[in-house]
Amino acid sequence: LVASKDVKEDKARLNILLGRSMEHEFNIQEDLREDELKLNFKELKETALAHDPDFKMEKLLLNIKKRNLTKEKLNRLPTFSLGFQKTNQDFEKDYSALISINIPFWNLNHGEVKKATAEKISQEAKVKSQETETVFDVYQAYLNAELARKQMELFRESLDESKELFVLAGLRYNEGKIDFLNYLDQVRTVREAQTNYYEGLFNLNESISELEKAVYASLRKEEYFDEKF
Repeated sequence: LVASKDVKEDKARLNILLGRSMEHEFNIQEDLREDELKLNFKELKETALAHDPDFKMEKLLLNIKKRNLTKEKLNRLPTFSLGFQKTNQDFEKDYSALISINIPFWNLNHGEVKKATAEKISQEAKVKSQETETVFDVYQAYLNAELARKQMELFRESLDESKELFVLAGLRYNEGKIDFLNYLDQVRTVREAQTNYYEGLFNLNESISELEKAVYASLRKEEYFDEKF
C-alpha cells in the first residue's frame, strides 16, 4: 500500500514538472533512462551551420555581392566585336571584316567597383558575425546539456544507493532491528531520490530540446512515455 501511494505521488510530481494536471495518466514503457549525447561539439557546430536559416541567408547574400563585384570589374575591361560587311565596288561584290573595340572610361566605373567591394566586405563581416552567434548558441546549449547529463549520473547513483538501503531497511524492520519511524525515514529518502531523478531527467530532456533548437536538427528518436489522451 505504501509503495502504491508513493508511485501515485511520484506520478503527480512528474505531471506537475511536465506542466500537466496531476491526474494525467501515463505508462512507462521501460525503465526511465537519460538521453545520451552521441555528437561532439564539432559535429553539432557543423550541423547548426548547415541548417541555420539566418546563416544560410547571409551566405547567399555574400555570394550575390561577390558576383556583383565580378560584374563591375568586368565592366572595366575593353570589349571586342568582330563582324563582316558586304561591299559593292566597281560592280564587284566583296566582303570586308570589321573589328570594333569598346574601351570604357575606367575612372567613370571605378566608383562602382569600390562600392561593390565595400558591399562584399560588409557582407563578409555579417556572415562572420552570424556564424559566431550561431556557434555560441550551440556551445552554450551543449554545455547546459553536458551539465544536466553529469547531474543525472549523480542522481542515478543516489537513487540506486537509496533503493539498496531501502531493501536493507525493510529486512531489518521485519527482523525487528529498527523501529517503524526509522523505516519511514528510509522510505522518505527513496522518495526524495526518485523525485530528484525525475527532475534531473526532465532537466536533461529540456536541455537536449534546447540543443536541438540550436542546431536545427533532431538528436534523438525515442520517447520514453506512452501517454494516454
